[in-house]
Amino acid sequence: RKRYSNRVSECKSINKQLKINKMREIKFEYGFESVNGIVKKVYYLHEIPNIKEKCDVWNRLPIVYTRQYTGLKDKNGVEIYEGDLVACFHEEQIKDGQIIHDPTYEIYQITFINGGFVTGEDDELLLGQWIHDCKPEVIGNIHENPELIN
Repeated sequence: RKRYSNRVSECKSINKQLKINKMREIKFEYGFESVNGIVKKVYYLHEIPNIKEKCDVWNRLPIVYTRQYTGLKDKNGVEIYEGDLVACFHEEQIKDGQIIHDPTYEIYQITFINGGFVTGEDDELLLGQWIHDCKPEVIGNIHENPELIN
């Protein structure tokens, strides 16, 4: 019994170090249209069945959008949601063996396709893989900043 207990404690310690036990937070951002612009409210999945009681604007303002949290954050710690527009900066490139600083960037739209978050509509790049290569920065979203798409 003691041997089993030690193994459980070792596994918990390893899981804690690797942060394996932590699951993605499932939450949604609702955007409501008001005379002063968009009012944003964020609710966890378990709160949604009682959302009419929890949300002070639910019955008063029209919903413009609903966006799901991806579980990831950008390079500044900003949460990344479905519909966000993120810039991937090409700050350094290696050409002819030399590091060249490049201030250019590309803008990607985060979408949810086939059960996963991707960058763009062609589901080429899964967000979880791409985020480590790019170090993205949230610069807006498709609902409030559609001009950034073109």
